[in-house]
Amino acid sequence: NEGVHYYQFYLVKKLVIDINSSSRDKWTKARRSQESKEIRKKMVASYLSICNDFSVEAIYAGSEMVFQLSDKSIRDYLSQLHEIYLEFGKDVNDFINASIPVEMQNSALKRASENKIKTLQSAPVASPAKIYRIVYGLGALTGIIQRSSSDYSHLRSSERGLYTIIKSDSRMDENIALIIEASEAGFLKVLFNDATKLTFRVHTSLAPYFGFSYRGAYYENQIDNRLIEGLKNAKNQQDLDKIAKTVAESSFQANTNQLQIDG
Repeated sequence: NEGVHYYQFYLVKKLVIDINSSSRDKWTKARRSQESKEIRKKMVASYLSICNDFSVEAIYAGSEMVFQLSDKSIRDYLSQLHEIYLEFGKDVNDFINASIPVEMQNSALKRASENKIKTLQSAPVASPAKIYRIVYGLGALTGIIQRSSSDYSHLRSSERGLYTIIKSDSRMDENIALIIEASEAGFLKVLFNDATKLTFRVHTSLAPYFGFSYRGAYYENQIDNRLIEGLKNAKNQQDLDKIAKTVAESSFQANTNQLQIDG
């Protein structure tokens, strides 16, 4: 795959990896020793970063991508296929037998993702406005920390956005309840929850809207109650975007996996 070579070269260049003759064997062995999953993670990170560098949007298309964007939700899977069918604009028999152009798939999947985030403000949850602000803010943050950083450290700890909250303060209870409710409604995805911590990420169906990996997130980032409070109480979408950008920039400057609002 020619594209893979570009992604690999980009990683070598941006991470200043030495692949001269004296170290090539070591580099090759190291690459081969990695699990294929880890290699794919780096390729996705490279692709998103290249798109960011050239100020172009990532393209979402392909059967594997549609499957992963659904995040094991039949509802989301059918919604995405429905948008692709509408974009194709022909008879269902033609749709079943056709090879759908990439640009059509991309437009449809981004529309499905945008439609979903819009429904959140009227979703059957206890506090739709608060949950919308939390989901939107974390979605925007996930997109930024996966696509960019001042020193390209986002390529070393690629596909960030697996958020962890340490349950050390009862003041977190309301926000944790909102996160769990957002997960039950299909906007976040809780991966671990016990008496000490909660680990979750943004639902992959929202990846095309926010521009993060179609596979979600793998690299863990600790967040605290102040960040959730800041998002929950933001006045508008511009404030949410500003918080996401500020938190992302301060995190990479501090070279830490802890994401928080300073002060």
